[in-house]
Amino acid sequence: MYKVGLTGGIGTGKSYIGKIFAAYGVKIIDSDVIARVVVLPGSPTLAAISAHFGEQVITSEGALNRRALRELVFGNPEQLAALNAMMHPAIHQLIADYCHLVESHQPLPEVYYRTAAAQQKAQASAQAAASAADQASASAFAQDSASADEELGIALDPTLVFSEERPAPYVILDIPLLFESGWDREVDRILVVDCEPSLQLARVMQRDRCSAEQAAAIIARQCPREFKLTHATEVITTDSPSIADKRQAVLNLHCKYLAQARAAGAIAP
Repeated sequence: MYKVGLTGGIGTGKSYIGKIFAAYGVKIIDSDVIARVVVLPGSPTLAAISAHFGEQVITSEGALNRRALRELVFGNPEQLAALNAMMHPAIHQLIADYCHLVESHQPLPEVYYRTAAAQQKAQASAQAAASAADQASASAFAQDSASADEELGIALDPTLVFSEERPAPYVILDIPLLFESGWDREVDRILVVDCEPSLQLARVMQRDRCSAEQAAAIIARQCPREFKLTHATEVITTDSPSIADKRQAVLNLHCKYLAQARAAGAIAP
């Protein structure tokens, strides 16, 4: 299966770019959703985490208590390494399994979509909890994203839109930690979504309602921008508030990836 790795720093607008690709029917495998699937109640990974960290990281409903787990690993490199040793192989394997499903023209499991929907609902609830003052001072990035959802409803060229019955010959792996997890060595192309550092800082401050110092610390913990740009095969910049510019950038790459996937022998209708 021809694989495109999609990555970018927090606040760069990566999620919106993924939504545009999805509007063309391209399968998006989101590693953040995968990371939640592998620790669902009854999973081997959750059992391993419970055995290592204790029942305190399990809720009364048998789910992972993420807050308790974060408190245990925060500032503790050894415990964080232990957690990563349990999580990363499981995430890696499930991504590979889902890629195989897409390549075989099979739908992704319902649990993936349920987990994605639950995650989106939780994010929406968190945003709704923002005060009226926060909403009134929303950044251009937030306004752009809201308008973008409306724009995604515009009719697209049907010859470039795919479906379960007519699958695209490539898949997008949305992996924030693409380089850190080693997936950069397993994809055919690397698409980095980028924006100017000052804009990224403002977006993170607005999104997380935090100070400039806190936002800068969050950004600093991620793979350096320069490294991502140096190792990218393609870059989409989101500095411009123009939705049309972003749509055109995705369309150009969609056509490029279709041609490259087919040239590489990927099965396509």
